[in-house]
Amino acid sequence: MPKARNPHGLSGKHGDLTFYTRRGKTYYRKNTILDEEKVKNDPAFENSRKAGREFGLAAKLSATFRTSLGGLSSFWGDGMLHERLTAHFNKAFKFLPGKRGVRPVSFSDIAPHLSPFSFRESRGLPFLPPVDVAKNRKTISLDISNHYVLDRFKFPKGISHFSISIAAIILSDLKPWEGSSKYHPIHPALHGTMAIHHSDWYEVESKEELPIGLKISFTFRNKIPDTVSVFFIIGLTLAEEVSNEFYPMRKRSLAFIAGIY
Repeated sequence: MPKARNPHGLSGKHGDLTFYTRRGKTYYRKNTILDEEKVKNDPAFENSRKAGREFGLAAKLSATFRTSLGGLSSFWGDGMLHERLTAHFNKAFKFLPGKRGVRPVSFSDIAPHLSPFSFRESRGLPFLPPVDVAKNRKTISLDISNHYVLDRFKFPKGISHFSISIAAIILSDLKPWEGSSKYHPIHPALHGTMAIHHSDWYEVESKEELPIGLKISFTFRNKIPDTVSVFFIIGLTLAEEVSNEFYPMRKRSLAFIAGIY
C-alpha cells in the first residue's frame, strides 16, 4: 500500500492506478482485472475464498458485538472500532483447529487471544482488574471493586467525575451451514444478548477508597451450554460537572474486553 503525495486531491481510478484516503493519508494501488466467476470457482483461489469466509464472519461478529452495546460502542470506541474489532476476531481465528473457512468457531478455544482489547486505539487500558468469576451449573457472574482506579489511572484535565460500567455479552459458538460458506450460531436465541450495570458518579479528586460493588450475572433455567461464551466489558465513563449536571466526555471515555468465560 504505497503512500502518495496528493496535492490535487485525486481519488478513484486514474489510468491503471486507484487513489484512496485512509486516516487522512492518501494511498494508491495498481488496478487488476479479475473475472468474478474465476474468483468464485477456480481452485487457484480456494485459499482466498476460505480467508474471505472467515473475514466476513469476523465482520459479522464485530457488528453483533457493537449492536449489542447500542450507542455505548460509539461512545466508548473510536471511529475505527469496527475495523479493529473485525481484525481482532479474524486474527484470533488463526488459532482455531481445523481447516480454514470450514471449521467451527469455538470461543473457548480462542478466548486467550481475544482479551484484553481496547475500544479506543489512542488510549491504553486504564486498569486490568483482578477478575473473580464464579461458575456453577446455572449461573455465571463477575464481581469487581474499583477502589484501585484512582491509584492506577491518571485522569485527564477537565474531568471531575467518573463512572464504572460492566457489560456482559453472550456469543454462541458458530458452525458453517452444510454445503454453504455461511455460519450460524448454535444457540441463536442467546447470541448477542447483553446485560449491563453502571456505578454511581464519583469525584476524581476523592482520596478515599471507593469500594464500589459491581456485579453482573446471567442465570439460566438449565445448565449453561458449553457452546456459549460470555464477554465481559469494563467501561470507564469520564464526565465534567457543571451546575450539578454531569456531561460525559465522548472522546475521553473508554472501555475494553476484560475477560471471556
